[in-house]
Amino acid sequence: MLQKKFTLIPVCPERLVDLPIPRPSAEIVNGTDIDVLRNKAKILETAGNNVNEKYKQRAQEILKIAQESKIDLAIMTNGNPSCGCETIYDGNFSGTTKNGEGVVVALLRNNNIKVISDKESEELLSYFKTE
Repeated sequence: MLQKKFTLIPVCPERLVDLPIPRPSAEIVNGTDIDVLRNKAKILETAGNNVNEKYKQRAQEILKIAQESKIDLAIMTNGNPSCGCETIYDGNFSGTTKNGEGVVVALLRNNNIKVISDKESEELLSYFKTE
């Protein structure tokens, strides 16, 4: 229904930088989304590989698409270190989440782009309410 009234731009940050699907789990360790963007925290895969640069690269690509497309709203999925907009995994690879956001969400919000969770159905419906 939304595509009849709005232009939708589906984007997967992981695919923009050629990360495999499925891909190893990755979590922000010892910091926050902003710390990652400032090189003060790491995003590590379960094997210990530091994937900061790939995550920061994908965040910049998403921001570029959003700005060029003049989007009004980004709808993200919670959990991972790029798209989490309410919760992310806690950095211990235990399956436990904590309040926080991923690097894509942080970059979008820092550039005045509204971001909501795909679970925020009431806000989503009211945002797209038409007369």
